[in-house]
Amino acid sequence: MFKLRSTILGLLLPIVTINCLCQEIPSSIRNKAELLLEEENERDLEAANTNQLLDELAVQFSHPIALNQIRANEILSLPFLNRNQAIELMKYRETYGRILSVNELLLIPGFDSTTVNQIAQIITLDEIEQSTPLMKRLFSNIKNQVELRWSQNLSPPIGYHPASDSINYRYAGYYPGIAAGRRFKYTLSSPGGLAIGLTAENDAGEPFRFEKGQPGFDFISGYIQVTGRKVIKRILLGDYSLSLGQGLAAWTGFSFRKGGYDERVWKRGKAIKPYTSGDGNLFLRGGAIELNHKRVNLTLYSSIRAIDGRIYTDDTLNYPVISEGTTGLHRTKSERERRGIVNQFIYGADLSYLVNSSAIGITFITTEFSAPPAPTIELYRIYSKTKQFNKNYSLHYLFIGKRITLFGEVALSEPNGLAFIIGNTTETPFNGILNMVYRNYNLHYSAPLSNGFGENSHNNNERGFFLSWGFKPSPSLNLSLSSDVYKTSWIAYRTDFPSNGKEYTIKATWQPLKEIGISLRFRGEDKTMNSSSSSTEILAEPTSSRRTTISSRIDFKHSENLKFCTRLEWKESETGGKSKEGTALGQSITYTYNKLSITLSTLLFTSLSYEVRSSLSEPEIQGNFTIPGLIGEGYRNSILIKWKYHSINLNLKYSHAQLHHSQCNTDSPDSYITPTRDSFTLQIIYKSGRKTRKANAQTDAPARYLFEPSDPQ
Repeated sequence: MFKLRSTILGLLLPIVTINCLCQEIPSSIRNKAELLLEEENERDLEAANTNQLLDELAVQFSHPIALNQIRANEILSLPFLNRNQAIELMKYRETYGRILSVNELLLIPGFDSTTVNQIAQIITLDEIEQSTPLMKRLFSNIKNQVELRWSQNLSPPIGYHPASDSINYRYAGYYPGIAAGRRFKYTLSSPGGLAIGLTAENDAGEPFRFEKGQPGFDFISGYIQVTGRKVIKRILLGDYSLSLGQGLAAWTGFSFRKGGYDERVWKRGKAIKPYTSGDGNLFLRGGAIELNHKRVNLTLYSSIRAIDGRIYTDDTLNYPVISEGTTGLHRTKSERERRGIVNQFIYGADLSYLVNSSAIGITFITTEFSAPPAPTIELYRIYSKTKQFNKNYSLHYLFIGKRITLFGEVALSEPNGLAFIIGNTTETPFNGILNMVYRNYNLHYSAPLSNGFGENSHNNNERGFFLSWGFKPSPSLNLSLSSDVYKTSWIAYRTDFPSNGKEYTIKATWQPLKEIGISLRFRGEDKTMNSSSSSTEILAEPTSSRRTTISSRIDFKHSENLKFCTRLEWKESETGGKSKEGTALGQSITYTYNKLSITLSTLLFTSLSYEVRSSLSEPEIQGNFTIPGLIGEGYRNSILIKWKYHSINLNLKYSHAQLHHSQCNTDSPDSYITPTRDSFTLQIIYKSGRKTRKANAQTDAPARYLFEPSDPQ
């Protein structure tokens, strides 16, 4: 058998292109992620830290996974593999043992050169001997990476103007810091299981000062992770993400609420993993450990951290309260006074029983705050506001069969909260996947760390049914249809009555030629909400609201050095019989020569209201995602330069936007007095250490790789 495998591998060797230089997210994979993030942005959701997805993807590409040593259930979490491919990979490894070469993956049913080229960029076939001493294993082949980033607003709003301008502009000097964001990031990793990270960041307007409680940077985050080989699977100290079940009890890692789920809607990720983003809200700070013995997996975690609150004032007292939807910004005196005034305590456990790729588990988590929620007269917040004391329990499962996957979670909160989600994924003809999901979250359910499938930012006061079908009528054509129908049993934000809504999406990707990729998307949403007309009544009148988006993308690869991308978007928003439209046209050209890459892009837009602002993103530096989202009529041009020299990556970006017929105002510190918007970003990344021998593949796949089904979680 071994001789036969070796012979076949020799014949397959020329098929997969070898390249050892993949250190950042390939442009094809990044483009795929950006399309999904643009769709998510349209939903106008809270808690959407879009850069967290790119940070997690960057970790995947800079820390290759030992494919021959990860457990069978972890294979399901690999990006770029759909359900069937993950199952076939597990079966193949169980039958033939360790994989000898990346080309051997082509022997697995469902693996074509596209899939192999993608997954080869995040895996390694190197193995660490079990008998290797712990310290030698952890500190062998150390890799280091340092990132420095400076983002400068060259035409800042009034709040950044010198205080001396306050004679003419009321809000001048409102932000004491400069109009520049600064970031320092350091990571250390070894294939033996050691990972150390440190992130320090200041947002624009935040002063860089050394005083009590602020050592220079406004936000500082770090972690130390040790990965084990036997009973101790992972130990993590510092800042980390927690991802359990289907997200109803706890999921602080990045997760799409509904967008991006073309191929599978169930969640599967690492229970604990280092927090690498610069957002100051979505993480735990403390310690966690993951233990495994045969088929039993136990995760224990705890967290103590100071979070932002706000000062509530009544007739006699001033006291801190929990703040809903904190921004993490500490620019002004009032914002800095709210910093860290509420303590958050979290502890709990997750116990799972694993059978191959399936799992069933129970979760217990307690979340407490040192301050109460703010008293409120807003009726919609009665049930959705964060409680001071929270206890959550859940039962979650994921059963993966030959042609069907069953998943779900039932979660409880004290005293009367109940939330559950059940669903299945089924194979269909035309290489298709059919997803069906039903969710029901009652009014009383409260879980501060929840981030499950749903329409609302809180997993309560909602029930609905989601249906999607993705299939391939031909090798070059992918189609996806989805529909979601939902309703609430109580009032919600901007909805003073129980309401209902529906969302439907049609997506198509087609590659008529190897050098050309075409993507089309139609999305519609209908729901009831408050009338925009003025009313003296306590409760507003209901009215219908409809939003429609049609977008397209064409990628053309003229040569290895020259690529073009054309974007077009049209939006319409209709509320109470009043209609608004917005359009955007984008064009980018990328020229690559040796280690130098230059991208020129332009965006023409007409979006006269927030509801129809453009959702098109633009080329960005490594690890960053930007949707300009400008309101008005005008254009935005940018130039992005990337240069690699030995172990140094240098990225420069300059953007200029011009608004036509702009009426400058001075009614807030974020108002502009000029119709122009200019910004500049400089990023330097230095890498050192021995390169891990990856199962190498192309770093920049053909255009069609952009459209392969994947789940970047």
